[in-house]
Amino acid sequence: MRNKSFKSDKVLIIGMKYGDEECFDELFRKYYPRFHTYTNRLTHDHFLAEDIMQNVFLKLWLNRLKLDERFSVVSYLYVLTKNEILNQMRYDRNHPNVNNRLLTVCRHLYDENDTDYKELYAKVLEAVERLPKRRREVFKMNRFEFLSAAEIAERLGLSVRTVEKHLELAMRNIRQTLGPVLSILLFFF
Repeated sequence: MRNKSFKSDKVLIIGMKYGDEECFDELFRKYYPRFHTYTNRLTHDHFLAEDIMQNVFLKLWLNRLKLDERFSVVSYLYVLTKNEILNQMRYDRNHPNVNNRLLTVCRHLYDENDTDYKELYAKVLEAVERLPKRRREVFKMNRFEFLSAAEIAERLGLSVRTVEKHLELAMRNIRQTLGPVLSILLFFF
């Protein structure tokens, strides 16, 4: 018989902040199957999905002190998972010898029906749209088209340092717009 916990996510996050590995294990057991299924569906690769999920939960543990127990852990895990998948896509894009099947993931990534994820994503997009025109353009090219600072600089006729400064200021503006609760998510955005 399986031992089910009645601890809330809030209590588990607080416990993790104090280094309680049992709280982490409980969150892992609670959410790993759900997010593994989600990742496996997007990547169509069981082993890659396992690697991605291991990275997601490792980041959850390593960044436990930055977590806000008032924020939905499900939303946070969706963001971490999305970013791990996108990181894999960036890696695949920069390493042509690697199987590049994750390029189809983006089409599915934003079609999730989870309301927490949709709300979070909408807030991030709203914050991006509030950026000054050039800063918004640079940010979108970097985060949504996966272009490097050098590639953006070449396309826009700017210096690499100017592009880097635009990205730095864009992140600062977005953090200010989203506030302290959501800004932790941008660490992985």
